[in-house]
Amino acid sequence: MNRNDFEKRSAIVAKMLFIVLVICGAFYIRYTWINEETSLSKNVMVIARTTADLLPNVNFKNFDVADSDTSKAEYASLKKHLSSIVQNNPDAKFAYIYCERNGKIFFIADSEPINSKDYSPPGQEYTEAKIIDKKPFIDGKELITPAVSDRWGTWISTLIPIKDVSTGKTMAVFGIDYDIAEWNKSILSHTIEAILLTVTLLLVFVFLVNTRAKNKVLSDDIRTRKQLEKQLKESVERFKTMFNTHSAILVLIDPISSQIIDVNQSAVQFYGYSVDELKRKSLKDIISKTNNEIVNQMELASGEKESCFIFSQIISNGETR
Repeated sequence: MNRNDFEKRSAIVAKMLFIVLVICGAFYIRYTWINEETSLSKNVMVIARTTADLLPNVNFKNFDVADSDTSKAEYASLKKHLSSIVQNNPDAKFAYIYCERNGKIFFIADSEPINSKDYSPPGQEYTEAKIIDKKPFIDGKELITPAVSDRWGTWISTLIPIKDVSTGKTMAVFGIDYDIAEWNKSILSHTIEAILLTVTLLLVFVFLVNTRAKNKVLSDDIRTRKQLEKQLKESVERFKTMFNTHSAILVLIDPISSQIIDVNQSAVQFYGYSVDELKRKSLKDIISKTNNEIVNQMELASGEKESCFIFSQIISNGETR
């Protein structure tokens, strides 16, 4: 597998891992939400059971389920107790008791003050009643409703059947309503840790992938630079070898100062100077031209106007060749 294929495969694996993390995070958040919702449901059901057991011992058969009940002491006691339930349980919005007559649901009493716009007087029909509201009358079992909307809002409700001791049949139902927005807010407050953990893991993963990508680019740059340095070094070595061993007389001149930079062995033999002696000389020391002529020739060479010049050479014994 070549490097490009490996990098493509690594990118695909990173994307797949990110998707897996997102999916796992979503499942984890959903699991936490369901777990918290189950825990909250159990808690409110315990509260509802306990509260139902503490309701005043009244005979619901004595209620007319009409306005006339408001003058009865049993109604006043029941309503006072329902009001205290809401006051002592800030998460609860409404507490109430209802009965079923001829397939319809009617309120017996609720927790709201008489002057409240949400007050339900005894005998008021609950026209938005669903099948689930009638279920405790059918099977006699307590339950928590799903989110249900009515004229007062959207609620999660606990419904506890109140049974006739002698017959075991459900005479009425005690309910507590919880606002769905507050319900979800309560669950979210406990789920936020799972959300933060999931987001943190995703951010760390993205950071690590980006860091790896940056390190790879840096590593590639370093590798490329080393390769270029190696190639340059090899090129210099080849040039030096060719320069030093070539049979032609080779003299390397600085085009600006005319100073001799380097010479090969053939030049040493020709001029009769050592390498170090020649490096201390300039072009005017080894050719029979005036300084102005040399400058002119160098300018022509620098401008690439001419590339070939013929000079008489001065060797170490002063002889001109």
